[in-house]
Amino acid sequence: MGEKAENKKLRKNRQKAIQSGNSPSIVFLDTEFNATDNNDQNDGLQEITQIGAVAFRQGIPAKTFNRYCKIAPEHQITERSLGLTGISKELLDREGVPFIQAMQDLASFLQKERAAKIYAFGAADATELRNTAKWNNADADVYQVINQILNLQPVFASRLSLHFVYSLKDICKICMVDHETAHSAVQDAIDTGKAYYNMKAQRINKQVRAELEDRKTKIGKYRACRKVIAPQLAGSVSETTLAELKQAFFNAYTDPILAALYDDLMMAFGTPDRMFGEQKIK
Repeated sequence: MGEKAENKKLRKNRQKAIQSGNSPSIVFLDTEFNATDNNDQNDGLQEITQIGAVAFRQGIPAKTFNRYCKIAPEHQITERSLGLTGISKELLDREGVPFIQAMQDLASFLQKERAAKIYAFGAADATELRNTAKWNNADADVYQVINQILNLQPVFASRLSLHFVYSLKDICKICMVDHETAHSAVQDAIDTGKAYYNMKAQRINKQVRAELEDRKTKIGKYRACRKVIAPQLAGSVSETTLAELKQAFFNAYTDPILAALYDDLMMAFGTPDRMFGEQKIK
């Protein structure tokens, strides 16, 4: 057997071993939830609408898991959630399963894939899983799965020497991962895993990291110098005007001052902050 053929066989056998599930895996998990526009919507509950997970072996995605979760019959998908995820009530009615069943299926997936660790990007996934579990009167087995989820954000922050909190999209830029399909639980889980292994392999775009750190620093300076607290103007403009305003600022997001100004305007008009995580003007 020639060297080229032998190497091809070795690669094929390695891939078969990865897919076989004979070795422990590292699982990356992501969720989508019905993000509310205000505290009065859906009893103030942001129910889980999708659970996605991927088992990595030797740094390669081997098996994926996906479940859509039905929400309470009296609740509606919010405009904010639909815009972010594209998950409609019709999709959940057609393809969704009860949340408890989805968690039981996830537990079976983790056991079958011999998950050594379960990672999620940020704490929000575990928080909303717990909230939805409480709403559904889940038993201890569901919470046992949730309690295994580890937050990867501090790991990225430490290893990449970051001084601010970053989105998965930004982390993927730093770790040289093509992250085009945001807010899809399965794809977000895959991209989180790829970013993690690129980070471990020191595949880092240092220039992008420096640019993002500079942008966050400038935003911080803008907010520190902000002297005028905008009045709450909720309901003073139409949805059409708000949409036009958002479109006008769309191409300015890369400028930190204009992005922060947009942020202030949206909060003043009663729209939740979607860029920097603030819920009210400080």
